[in-house]
Amino acid sequence: MSKIVSFFEAANMIKDGDTITCCASAGMMIPEKMLASIEGCFLETGNPKNLTIFFPIAIGDRINLPGLDHLAHKGLIRRLIGGSYVLGRSDGTGNKIAQMILNNEVEAYNLPLGTMMHMLRDTAAKKPGTFTEVGLKTFVDPRQQGGKLNKITKENIVEVVDIDGKEFLRYKPIPINVAIIRATTADENGNLTFEHEPGTLGVLAQAMAAKNNGGKVIAQVKRVTQKSTMNPHSVKVPGGLVDAIVLDPNQMQGTETLYNPWLSGEVKLPLNYFENIAFGADKVVARRAVKEFKRGMTAILGFGIPGSIPKIAIEEEFVDGINFIIEQGSWGGLPVGGLQFGASANPQCIIDSPAQMDFIEGGGFDLACLSFGEVNGHGSVNVSKLGLLIPGCGGFINIVNNAPKIVFCGYFTAGGLQTEIKDGKIKIIKEGKYSKFTDNIEHITYSGEMMHLKQKDVIYITERAVFKLVDQGLEIIEIAPGIDLKKDIIEKISFPIKVASNLSAMDSKLFKLGKIGFNF
Repeated sequence: MSKIVSFFEAANMIKDGDTITCCASAGMMIPEKMLASIEGCFLETGNPKNLTIFFPIAIGDRINLPGLDHLAHKGLIRRLIGGSYVLGRSDGTGNKIAQMILNNEVEAYNLPLGTMMHMLRDTAAKKPGTFTEVGLKTFVDPRQQGGKLNKITKENIVEVVDIDGKEFLRYKPIPINVAIIRATTADENGNLTFEHEPGTLGVLAQAMAAKNNGGKVIAQVKRVTQKSTMNPHSVKVPGGLVDAIVLDPNQMQGTETLYNPWLSGEVKLPLNYFENIAFGADKVVARRAVKEFKRGMTAILGFGIPGSIPKIAIEEEFVDGINFIIEQGSWGGLPVGGLQFGASANPQCIIDSPAQMDFIEGGGFDLACLSFGEVNGHGSVNVSKLGLLIPGCGGFINIVNNAPKIVFCGYFTAGGLQTEIKDGKIKIIKEGKYSKFTDNIEHITYSGEMMHLKQKDVIYITERAVFKLVDQGLEIIEIAPGIDLKKDIIEKISFPIKVASNLSAMDSKLFKLGKIGFNF
């Protein structure tokens, strides 16, 4: 019996009240047409309704792939459990799902990406939950917000437990009824390969979680091939797990990308393809971060300014000296920044996200370079909720948990900061509206207090100063040439700040055009 069905037939496999897990990484690997079909079915028939959606990574890009926004209808969804959410505009518009959350029209949680991947794996194995330190003393901790994103979200799905006298969080099992996943090719038996995809994410764990709960697995693919013709080493999801195949020959590979073979590792991209970063504050911060790198390091990069570091590596000709990894599963190569973040050009290999997160949570890498949104006096960082923006924590909490060294990157202020950089100095032309160094942070996504107890090496790099996590909280250890310590820094921080007795100047080369010539 053929597993190939119409999108309408697949949508009708979903029952009222089902819990669905769906794959994606922003614009990457979205089963877009399948989500649109669920929307169409609901608008036409009123079913399915009251769905819970479990998604480890944001689904959609706010440009040409609506993703989860297809399901943003009252009555269609009841609850969202996400590792990250599509970033809307600063006024709260531009993303229908975010607006529903802000308007208390749907229950919503934000849990760590890696933990959600492991929850799927543990659910498949019928374990009594996922037990981990990840999330302790952050907004995910039930003694804080418990991962809840609005007032109508009441149920605790995370609890504190004691194991041998040590605190852990238990993330409760979430039974999965339907897994909606995506691949490149399916054979007639439902075996799936991913040759045109930038990764495999957690699709195997998602399929197993649904199947072992007596649920259904729907796979959207680009093409179908004859049974028994696939190389078994290429099959990442066995056909025995797949109940239905839906075909979309025009599925997008990623944001504004129908298909690009270097995103899937099929073609090696010449390094001169990449343009250098424009000279400005972003480049200054990224350059200063690079000074923390050492040849032979394995480094994990986050979204934002850290995502531009591979371009610095190309420009400065040390790209072969650093092994870059990202939580989606790539090892080696060059993580791609911007809206295609989550893919890498020229990767050495791509593994499943749950396995990647095992390595990351265990602290097997050397350095994490991540963005920050807000920082408080204890050195705690918020990236998950910023006013009307709800990006979520993503893999941030998993990454920092056992990171040997953490480098945070960002501007000192937000909301219109303008600078002038020339002759090895920086000048503030127009200050941003909001200080990012404030005691009133909405979420604790990274606990400075907990990381200090673990004796972590942590610095915070901005365009005008470098800070270090110390016993007393934050300490200014470097100041940029052209910056006034009192006027441009201390007076714009809402908490007491320590100044290092050996305060030094940031290297003036960071503020000049041309190569720096990093010495590894």
